[in-house]
Formats: sequence, structure tokens, C-alpha cells
Amino acid sequence: MNFKDYFKKENIQKQFTQKSFRIGGYSALVSIVVIAIAVFIVMTVDSLPTKNTKLDMTNTSIYSLSEESINIAKAVDEEVIIYYIVQSGTEDAYISNMLDKYAGYNSNIKIEIKDPVVNPNFASNYTSESITNNSLIVTCGSKSRYISFSDIYQTEVDYTTYTQTTEYDGENQITSAINFVTSDELPKMYQLTGHGESPLSSGTTSTLENQNIETEDISLLTMESVPEDADIIILNNPTSDISEHEKDLILDYLKNGGKMFLLTGYNGTEMPMLNELMRNYGVTADNKLVVESDTSKFVGGYNYYLLPDMESNTITDPLINERYYVLLPLAHAIIHEDTETSATVENILTTSSSAYTKADAYNAETLEKTENDEEGQYTLGVSITDGSEDAQTKIVWVSSYGLLNDNVNQLVSGGNQDLFLNAINWMCEREESIAIHAKSLQGESLTVTSGAITLWSTVFVFIIPVLIVALGIYIKVRRKKN
Repeated sequence: MNFKDYFKKENIQKQFTQKSFRIGGYSALVSIVVIAIAVFIVMTVDSLPTKNTKLDMTNTSIYSLSEESINIAKAVDEEVIIYYIVQSGTEDAYISNMLDKYAGYNSNIKIEIKDPVVNPNFASNYTSESITNNSLIVTCGSKSRYISFSDIYQTEVDYTTYTQTTEYDGENQITSAINFVTSDELPKMYQLTGHGESPLSSGTTSTLENQNIETEDISLLTMESVPEDADIIILNNPTSDISEHEKDLILDYLKNGGKMFLLTGYNGTEMPMLNELMRNYGVTADNKLVVESDTSKFVGGYNYYLLPDMESNTITDPLINERYYVLLPLAHAIIHEDTETSATVENILTTSSSAYTKADAYNAETLEKTENDEEGQYTLGVSITDGSEDAQTKIVWVSSYGLLNDNVNQLVSGGNQDLFLNAINWMCEREESIAIHAKSLQGESLTVTSGAITLWSTVFVFIIPVLIVALGIYIKVRRKKN
């Protein structure tokens, strides 16, 4: 067939009716359908929220939202706009991913990018602070909160080892801001002063701000009552006793449904008025240092740096489930008294049964157990409820000054701070707390008990080397025999 004959009508029709053409046509059609399906799947997946399309394989779950954040995000029922202040091309991967996560859980949460070069005056509508690149402004109606880049990435220097650690706190900051701008009323905490109390540490203050709890110092010495707007009062490690006037004011406040967080520690000072206040709720302080014999219940070789057992409770259950420790240095015992009271007292922190108490510990020749020391299981923390549901008194008492110490808290990877926040949220009846840890870019601290240190030191320093030597001798002897 020549070239001209190929384009004759009958020859063209013949080509289309051949079997090879039909098979090729079917193959081409199938390929087009498969390609169309693949394109549709890619476009569909690409349009889904990142929470459904990206798997977080990091050990700190830095690309994921915690259950607390998810619950708060899902509860948003009005429009929240998060402005991402970032210059084009310099977006932070962690921040961008997390913003997509929030928007994916609730359509009421909107993300808008604002380039500070293109819109240099935009942020001044919401804050007078100096704006940094990769910062955020969270808004809802007339309320707003600015989150700087230095709030999201927090760097700390340990001057004892001259090492620097950086933590990503983006989730905590964003969730707290969303909770702040969508809440109508925020709790108010008053810290009592005038008795040598410890000031709230910087870490505790920052945490309370993230919880959207307003704090203020007051002295009751010149007041006629606890302020009416007090949702909770805190007495943080007083070193001297309260007055009878203050005791009466606090008791009146508590009887009318007040809430109190009491933090004391062993200091060798008797406090009869404070004990009289707490005796109304069936508990008092035993002015002796609690020391542990069980090596799995203290850290660093210091038998007065206690790792107490946590009893199941609304306050402690989250820590028990996540296997966190609480560390209590220089604690005294809390004694249950048989007094006529309607209050319900629950233990939340206790020692082992082999603990003992040391009277006048600061002048004692030794902290080792002697025949004069009383042994037993001691209470180190209690939760107390009293009154009706309409005016329910709630008190949490922990008997160690170190609960709110930042350095002590760091040793247990934030466990102390979580206990404090859980207690505050339980007393304030907040359904959703914001106890979200900053996510270390290096890794969390490992808490190892004194007993574990002794065990593993023996295994690696003595047992394993002895076994290796014995195995070598055995192999050499067998070779000689053969």
C-alpha cells in the first residue's frame, strides 16, 4: 500500500476496525480514567486539614495538638482570627503546621497571614509591643492577645553547666490565647502577704498567665474581709504565723464557698493560728521533717527530697496516667484529727510505710533513723471539700515549700506545676485546663530514684564486667581442653 492509498476512506475505516486499534483504545481509556482518579485523590487529600493527612512521628509530638488544645479548639463557637505576622518566604514550619491544625478542628478558627513589610502598621491596631517576625495576634471580637516569637521559642541557659536549651511553646501560647479571647469571665487569685511568704516563681507566674488567671498580692491585716472578687486565695510557704484577725477573715471567706491553696513546708516554726484555722476542716500540721527510708521514694541521695505516692483523685489522675512524678523537699506531715467537722478530706500525696519523722531536724546530729523517730506512712497533701454545691468550700494543702520552685519542678519535667494547675482548675471548676508542656527540642529530663541509681550502677559497674571476665575465662579453659 502506497502513501496515497493509506488515506483512502475505506483504508482509514479498516484501521479503526482492527483488533489492535480496539485494544489500544481500551488501554488509552483506562489510562485516562486512572489518571483522572489519581488527580482527584491528590486534590481531595490536599484539601483536607493537615490533622488528617500528616502523621507525627516525633518523640515529643511537636507536630500534634494535645487533647486539651483539641477540646478548647472544638468548643469555639464564635469567629476567632489568628493573624500570622510573617514576611513572605520566612514562615516557621512548626508554627505554620500548628496553625493549620487549629483551623482543621474548627471552621470558626481562621488563619490570616499578614506580611509586616506589606502591612507595616497592621499590628499596631492590637498591641503597642515591638512586633517580631513569625509572631501571632489572636483575636475574637474586641479582645486580642499578642504572642511574640520569643514566647513561642523559649531559650534557657543553665549557668552551672553553661548549656543552653530551647523549647517550643507554641501550642501552649496559642491555646491559652484562644481561651482568653473567647472567655467572658476569668478567675482572680489573691496571694496573701505579710508572713514571710515566698513570692510566686517566674515559672508559676507565667503558667498562671497562660491559664488566664489574674493574680494580685494583698495583706489581710488592714482589711475587713477577703475581696468579693476572690475566686481563690493562696498562702505560699509562710515563715511566720497568721494573726487571729486574719484567721477569722479567711475562715469567713471559706465558709461562704471560698477556695484556698495552702502551701507550707518544714521550717521548725510553730504556727498555732494556722493550725487552728485548718482544724476546722479536720487537719493540722505536724512540725517535724518527713524522711524516707525507701530508696525508690527520694532522689539524688537526699532522703528528704521526697517522691510521694499519688492517690487517685481528680487532681492527681492526669499525672498518674502520664506517669509523672511530684517532688517535695523538706516536707512535714499533715495530721488527720478526730474533730467534729462536715468536711471531706482526701489524701492526694502520701509517703511509703517506711518513712519516719525527725523532730528539730535542723539541729539533729543525723537524718538517719534513730529509735526516737516515729515510723509510718504520712500524708503530704490533701484535698478538702465542705458545704453545699451552691457554696462549696475547696482547699488543697501541700506540705512542701518546693512545690512551686522552678528548679525543683524542672527535676520532674513539670510534674509539680501540673499538680498545682490541676488543683487550681479543680477549685475554680474549670472544665478545660491548659496544662500543656513546652516541647523540648533536645528532650525531657529523666527522673531517676536513688534506688534505681544504686541498682543500675551495680549492674553496669560490677555485674556486667564480672560476667564478661567469667565468660572469657570459660572460653579460654575450653579451648585449652580441646
